Amino acid sequence: MSIPRVWQGLFGGTVMALVACAPTPPPSPKVSVLSSGYLMGAACVVDLSYRNVAFDRLPDYRGAGCGMATAVSISQSPTALSRPVALNCTLARQLSEWDETVVQATAHRLFGQSVKVIEHYGGYACRGVVGNPGHLSQHAKGDAIDIAGFELSDGSRISVERDWRAGGQKQTFLRDIAKGACGVFSVVLTPNTNADHQNHFHLDVGPFKDCSP
Repeated sequence: MSIPRVWQGLFGGTVMALVACAPTPPPSPKVSVLSSGYLMGAACVVDLSYRNVAFDRLPDYRGAGCGMATAVSISQSPTALSRPVALNCTLARQLSEWDETVVQATAHRLFGQSVKVIEHYGGYACRGVVGNPGHLSQHAKGDAIDIAGFELSDGSRISVERDWRAGGQKQTFLRDIAKGACGVFSVVLTPNTNADHQNHFHLDVGPFKDCSP
């Protein structure tokens, strides 16, 4: 804040002395890119209520290492989902952000129309990582969702499994929205990642960073 000229004349020396004597602030703690920009808890629910998202608040629950805090069930993100899905609020919010700013924008740019339905394989599931069942998946915390495909306004479908390597605009659409997802989620896994993701995108807001679109 600037100091008025008259104050500078009267108190300039005092101000400088205080600045000189002020302790050096400690270095800022390293902020993980994994949590940067994510809303959690009640603040997330309030924010979600102002978005065009159809959701119901679910009871938070835990058990056998699994469970969700600030759990919600969403059916529209704002694009309609193929069926309601249980997620934590943080993931639901990031999904709506990706939907609005990446998915729909890319569909209009490439096809001149909207995405009508986002098809998914599920969100919360109390299970381990595929291939490593002893390690809990981010799905077990409601931090992850698996996206299988999209239906456009004209009824045509885009499938991750069928169109990821098919060439043409559908492939371009999938590649572009996967790249765009890297700026919204912590982890984005695609058919390029491994054999376990040949038919879906894995999107999560967990404590790791991995983007392989």
